[in-house]
Amino acid sequence: MVKQCLHDLYVEPRNNLYEWSKITEQTAQVRLAYPGEHLACVITGVKGSGSAARGDDLSDGTEVKSCSRADQLSECRNCGEKVLVWQEECPACGSEDINIKTDSHWIFSIRDEKELNLYLNKVPRLLLLMFDRESPDTDEVRLRAWSVDPDQWYYRAFIRDYWENNYKKKKNQGKDPAPLNLHPEKYDFYMMEPELVFHAALDIEEDEVEIVRWDFEDTKKEPMPTEYPNTEQVKALFSETELINRVKEKIPRNRWDEFLYKNNKNKLKNLSKSQYVELYPTIPEEKRDDLQMKDKTTREYKEEYRRRE
Repeated sequence: MVKQCLHDLYVEPRNNLYEWSKITEQTAQVRLAYPGEHLACVITGVKGSGSAARGDDLSDGTEVKSCSRADQLSECRNCGEKVLVWQEECPACGSEDINIKTDSHWIFSIRDEKELNLYLNKVPRLLLLMFDRESPDTDEVRLRAWSVDPDQWYYRAFIRDYWENNYKKKKNQGKDPAPLNLHPEKYDFYMMEPELVFHAALDIEEDEVEIVRWDFEDTKKEPMPTEYPNTEQVKALFSETELINRVKEKIPRNRWDEFLYKNNKNKLKNLSKSQYVELYPTIPEEKRDDLQMKDKTTREYKEEYRRRE
């Protein structure tokens, strides 16, 4: 059913849009709001509620968010003209230097206390779906789905911070606030400790689907890449002894001096971000809990929103 659903709601519409895009020169990107909810039903085994009402995406109350980075409208780096997914050069200037866009994200519309309460206290699970490509050079599209626990402290602080420090402030200034955006595979995403529950690889040309992962029981948190916290945050996580031991464990002996010493002075406090990434490609799980809300709120949110009453 998953394979048939992906064919009917994504692959076939995408291919039809692709061909029509060549005729009309309109975007070929598939809009995924409601198809995403159909896919979520088949992936989770939970039916929908028969309603398009907010908070009733699935009958168990699961909130589903979908986005696609697979066929985004791109732009020319030379002149800034928009470039469609099937175009190999800029239609305006002929340049082949194309900036392939991959910035689609999940959108949370929170416009009143009722909707705030929905995300903080009513939703039992957040399911995040994303279509993308592993690299711009492949035609294979993948669908991944992550589950986020709404009791998780950072998720709750993220939602509350938007409401208190963005939406309400702008409303009080007579402005029309933009919705809350959550960007896949960025700092806020990883801090919510998402668990990958589904991964399918779609060979568009052959119309074949390979299920790479599909498990809601044996889940694990997505590790936080060290590139996302800023350098000061990363520095604060590790003691000098930990860093020295890590260098000796990970770095060839002939490169120790580059990491540790110069003119008999310890260089550990001056390690660059790239050196930290080399030592620790991902933040150790026991360290991630020490990271802060990024330029947003105080740490008091962690205890206040660790669990719902």
